[in-house]
Amino acid sequence: MSRSRIWTYLRIAVLSVVIQLVAIVLGGVSAGAGHGSYFVAKLLFPYTLLAGGMEGPIPESFVTLAGIQYLLYGFVWAMAVKYKRVAPVIIALVLVHFSAVVVEFTVFSQTVFGHPYR
Repeated sequence: MSRSRIWTYLRIAVLSVVIQLVAIVLGGVSAGAGHGSYFVAKLLFPYTLLAGGMEGPIPESFVTLAGIQYLLYGFVWAMAVKYKRVAPVIIALVLVHFSAVVVEFTVFSQTVFGHPYR
């Protein structure tokens, strides 16, 4: 593997970690320890909140997914770089994420964690 490819993967990994940390902080601050709005958390972590909307309390495995969601996106992005399929993979990731957000806001918009959505 060439040095430039290693640096590309390293940059993707670092960017994924930074985005993950920023997303967690933004989602947590927005939720206000349960007393704020879940709007930002719904935008950033739709899969986790969809699980909560379907089953009541969010299962621990889905909370873990929120903790690694953007790291997984980074891994998929790195694999797309490796196989030279960046554009279709990034478009697919954005569409899947956006679809989950749309479902979250339309189907499960009335409650979050058993409380009325604000």
